[in-house]
Amino acid sequence: MDWVAFGLYGFNRPVLTFGAASLSEGVYNSNIYDLLPYDQAIISGGSTIAIATDDIFKRCLTWNLYKGDGFQFNVFWLKNRVIRFLSGFNGVAPRIDNTYNVSVTYESSNSIVITVNSFYAPNIVQILQAAITSGAVQLPFQYNFSVVY
Repeated sequence: MDWVAFGLYGFNRPVLTFGAASLSEGVYNSNIYDLLPYDQAIISGGSTIAIATDDIFKRCLTWNLYKGDGFQFNVFWLKNRVIRFLSGFNGVAPRIDNTYNVSVTYESSNSIVITVNSFYAPNIVQILQAAITSGAVQLPFQYNFSVVY
């Protein structure tokens, strides 16, 4: 699955960050000179970093590759993607009747809060937040997204 996802679509299996951990990679000119060897990484912070399971990887691929909603970002598009991520086991795109369980609020000019009702399991909502924070799902870079449940 990893080979096909990368070969056809250019997507690698995401590394999800839970909490405030940060990954400092040894890319040229990204750190203090001779502090980190080239092509190495340092994990800092008190949180965990995990490689996505097959189920989560398929949900991220569905988010990034689903064409049915179009490519224009709006509240309808975002709510559909969130519900599809939360309820689409193994990346299956379920039929969405309504989006009442998800609320989208613009807190400021560049801050968006996604509120999820308790209808969904809290662990999948945390994984969604980690996928958004880690950049595993494609969203407009102009906004800061947070998930509340």
